Amino acid sequence: MTSISAVSSATSSSASSGSSNEQQISRLNQQIQKLTQQSKELSSSAEKASTDEEKASLQKQQQLIQSQIQALQAQIAQLQNESSESKQQQAVSTSTAKEEGVNKPTAENKINIYV
Repeated sequence: MTSISAVSSATSSSASSGSSNEQQISRLNQQIQKLTQQSKELSSSAEKASTDEEKASLQKQQQLIQSQIQALQAQIAQLQNESSESKQQQAVSTSTAKEEGVNKPTAENKINIYV
């Protein structure tokens, strides 16, 4: 079945290091589009199937594809959550940047006064 290999390649591509979440989401969306197309093709084939066994087999394949699409959508949601969390952390870290000045001395602007 090509649909199973499509999901395994999507899973491995989402696990690859060095890729941004947006790129992974884009790849997963492409996989979803391919699986949706396969599902449509199976649906039309099921309508044209002559025996009940063929129809049952095609419907089973279609159900597998739908579950794979749901798994990919869950991965996309997880990546979007990770992306939004990292953006929030970046916003918090920039807003709570270390303040420097007279009242908050650092190693660079510290004045030692000996009396």
